[in-house]
Amino acid sequence: MVLKNRNNRGFALIVVLSMLSVITFLVAGTTTRVVSRATDIDTEKRIMRTAHETAALLSFAIAAFGSSPKQIPPSQKVTVPWQDDYAELRLQDVAGLIDLNTADTALVETFVSAMGLPSSVIDTLQVRRSNSQRLESVGELPRVVGMPIEDMNAIAMFATVHSGRRGLALDVTPEDLIEALGGRDHLQSRFQQSKPSGAVYLAIVNGDGKDKLLGVVLLSQGVNPGTILEIY
Repeated sequence: MVLKNRNNRGFALIVVLSMLSVITFLVAGTTTRVVSRATDIDTEKRIMRTAHETAALLSFAIAAFGSSPKQIPPSQKVTVPWQDDYAELRLQDVAGLIDLNTADTALVETFVSAMGLPSSVIDTLQVRRSNSQRLESVGELPRVVGMPIEDMNAIAMFATVHSGRRGLALDVTPEDLIEALGGRDHLQSRFQQSKPSGAVYLAIVNGDGKDKLLGVVLLSQGVNPGTILEIY
């Protein structure tokens, strides 16, 4: 009888320990999912907040920059709130950037080579041009030409689809781009020159010494209230 009771107690102990193991496993799994979900929610909040701040700054740029006496000249920078801190907001006239849809083929080839991109990028763009297929945004380039998204950062600062020009307006072209393309004299002698748009700008915010592209805006002119053309 004593032996039977001991066996029963041993069996009961095994059952209890097994149940505890199962409960521990379930709790651990639930905790992992909760933590993972919380992390996902935090990430989603940050993304939504950044998107909201980006749209707000683009709207601010349309209202604040311009040629009227009460507006800020587009050539100047302005300090703005950005992600719990302050940053500098500046505009870049798209006429000083390479238009991937309309720029002279030789200019695009020089640009692609200077950015260290494969020649297949040129081939793909040429095929699209011959078929009257425009890039709707610079952000489409990685998908269209099959390039790594990481390479996008290297060209987005200097490329556009909103200029409509075959050449560059060197007066508003970033010095880094001029140098990468062979220098001002080289560009003046080889490629068509154009005038600044004075209306369409790439908006850039710089915080902690790092540039972030916000998007492209059309500034208000006369009765035209201006608009956001592209959000990055």
